[in-house]
Amino acid sequence: MKTLWFEIFITLLIFKTATLFTISCSYRFRKFVAIGEVYECLASNIPILSGNTITGVSGTHSSGWNNNDVTSLDIRGGRTLSFIPRGATDFFPNIIALLIQDTTMDTLWGNEFNEFRKIKYLSITYGQLTTIPSRFFENLPNIIYIIFNSNLIKYTGYDLFAPLDINKLQGLYFHNNECISYASTTQAGIAYMITLLRDQCSRNCVIGNVQERLCELKDEIGMLIDQMRRSVSDRNDQDDRIARLEAELAIRDEKIMEFMNTVEKLLAVK
Repeated sequence: MKTLWFEIFITLLIFKTATLFTISCSYRFRKFVAIGEVYECLASNIPILSGNTITGVSGTHSSGWNNNDVTSLDIRGGRTLSFIPRGATDFFPNIIALLIQDTTMDTLWGNEFNEFRKIKYLSITYGQLTTIPSRFFENLPNIIYIIFNSNLIKYTGYDLFAPLDINKLQGLYFHNNECISYASTTQAGIAYMITLLRDQCSRNCVIGNVQERLCELKDEIGMLIDQMRRSVSDRNDQDDRIARLEAELAIRDEKIMEFMNTVEKLLAVK
């Protein structure tokens, strides 16, 4: 009997642990420049308890609306979020606007957006982002509005926008960053801004010769080293979480055993 109770407890605990990373949505209607009105999930102060993949979504939809109607996801990190959550499109498959605010991310690699290929509007603001590599938007072929205001950006890859057709861009915002503070919603202004990003934010790589490529390779190696360091740090954090979970498991196991002993005593009395 004790073994059965313990197995049931472990099953429930594993299920709970696997569903720890959930977001709570406040659903609302919102209007954007360029893409019009959207039905949005506003997710604030996300608790980061396990993994980096969204495994559950809660919140009450507007009458007659459901997850398939959600076209915008607004994530407010509350300085607890250090990555872009995965799995959002498993719940909201039709997202065309993604807004991420107030996070501790310092570098993005582009593959974070593999699941968001429908995105037209991307906003990452009020964070600690310092680096955006070349070809960052390669997996966002439909993007028309880009906002990176109020970060700490000091480096962008020379080919940041390749292979996008920049003539389709309707808004480009890089206000309040270290290497640039500029924004535009005109074709001429956007083209000028892309030139500024190359001149001011690509670490003065000489254009069109070997030195440019060597500079880019040096930056890529540096970013890979940073990524490896963060991976080690993430593993250490994961080890800490596992240790805390094991300690909690031991305490709960003791309580369950006490409860089972009490039940057995009561049954024996009967």
